[in-house]
Parts: sequence; C-alpha cells; structure tokens
Amino acid sequence: MGTPTKELLRNAEGIREVLVEASRELTSEISSACRILHLPGVEVLLSLKESQEEEGEGTLIECGRYDPVSREILVSLPCLLRSGGNIADKFLETVSHGLVHHCQFAGGPDKVCKVKLGVK
Repeated sequence: MGTPTKELLRNAEGIREVLVEASRELTSEISSACRILHLPGVEVLLSLKESQEEEGEGTLIECGRYDPVSREILVSLPCLLRSGGNIADKFLETVSHGLVHHCQFAGGPDKVCKVKLGVK
C-alpha cells in the first residue's frame, strides 16, 4: 500500500511545481504590463481550490479574487474549467478584472484604470 501513496505524493508535488512555475511566469508578464501602465507589480497565483469566496479579504471576481493588501490576483482553475466556453478568454477576463481592481487600489481613478487596461 506504500507504493501507490508515494506515487500519489510525487504526482501531487509535480502538480504543485507546475502551478508555482506557471504562477511565476504569469506574475512576470503581468508585472511587465504594470510597469508600462505605471502601476506597482501584482502577483498572479493559480489555484486548484474550487471557490475563492471564502478566502480572506479582497474583492471577489468571477473565478478569482484580488487582494489589495498582498497585491495578488488569485485565479481558480476549476472555476475556469466549469465556466464553459473558451477557457483562455475566461482566464484573460478574470486577470483583467483583477488588474482593474489593482489599478483602483493603486490610486488610479476607475475610468482611467479601465481606459489604461482596455476594459469596458
């Protein structure tokens, strides 16, 4: 019984490593965009949790949450999968929405934030 457990743990660790690396890469890209927009950086974290509604403070966004204290956009991958349609579009919508809240928190007026980020 020890072997399947070890294999499961190795698989779980592999999944965690993929999520951490993907989050790092996304954070790098989004932080570059923030610099261009003269905003402080923001971290993007991918999560396997089903719902973000119960997690801490911050602004709830569909399939994610923006936390102004930690400057993090948390994206729920199961929510993206469940939402149907184009997952890439839903992901971009979630991150863009989080960036609007980041811009607002960083001191930009709502209208300017939406114009800077190209969001309606």
